Amino acid sequence: MLAVRRVNRVKMGGAGGGVRRYLVRMGGTASQSQTQPQVRQEEDATGAEGVTLLVFATVMEAKASLSGWVDQRMVGEVERTAGTWFPVRSVRQSLDVLITGVGKANAAGAVGASLSRARSRYATVVNAGVGGLLPGEAGAGLKLCDAVVAGACIFADEGIAFSDGSFENLASRGFGPEKPTAAGVDASVWSGVTYNVSPRVLKMITVEGCKVRSVATVSTCSGNDTLALAVAQRTGAAVEAMEGAGVALSAWRLGVEMGEIRTLSNTTGDREKQVWEMRPALQRLNAVLGRIFAE
Repeated sequence: MLAVRRVNRVKMGGAGGGVRRYLVRMGGTASQSQTQPQVRQEEDATGAEGVTLLVFATVMEAKASLSGWVDQRMVGEVERTAGTWFPVRSVRQSLDVLITGVGKANAAGAVGASLSRARSRYATVVNAGVGGLLPGEAGAGLKLCDAVVAGACIFADEGIAFSDGSFENLASRGFGPEKPTAAGVDASVWSGVTYNVSPRVLKMITVEGCKVRSVATVSTCSGNDTLALAVAQRTGAAVEAMEGAGVALSAWRLGVEMGEIRTLSNTTGDREKQVWEMRPALQRLNAVLGRIFAE
């Protein structure tokens, strides 16, 4: 089934050469590829085709964000591929879409798999979705439904929590994502557990009305005031979400630049006191992505 599914993806994505070329590259006939599936690493220069991989965690975010500026048949195909870790190619010119599943593990795995299968295709990965507004100075001036572009994507809770309430991230103990590095990969984009988004990507995805802030990537959403304050204080972030730094890490290790866009769907802190505006936040995300990719 694995080999058959891959053949179908190539046919839909319009990769040159179709099924015959794909099977030749797999190293055998159709029957052989079904019993001995292989993944061939691309030898061409990373990003040579200049395509952006637009990444969502959930079907809900993807459908709401793409509606109106992506053909409805392609939106349906995006929904059908959810959970497969295969992107839908060419939903618009130079734009593929991937649904990863929720959380940094799903996000890192799906993005890593997708980039590894097509190293020459992608120049940029953009992670998009909703996020929660954190308390503190970093979020000052932000309100629900605002669009936030991540100037930095930060792993918020990889580290050690001590009995006195203090926290040390893994980088402070010598285990930051910048160590070890793959050959030819620029470690300078990482500052400890923080991925610094490149000026090129910031320019690409920051449209009128967007605000640039740091975004924390959490494993546990802040459903109480203590945790929300702790995340804000240890990261300096204005927003929390669950995938961005995981996407950044996989993309970086495979030589592709990454950006993150969040619209604010809710406040954080005590759950019973949170304020939610999911529908208008998704509408805002739709408008922002449409401006970036459809105009």
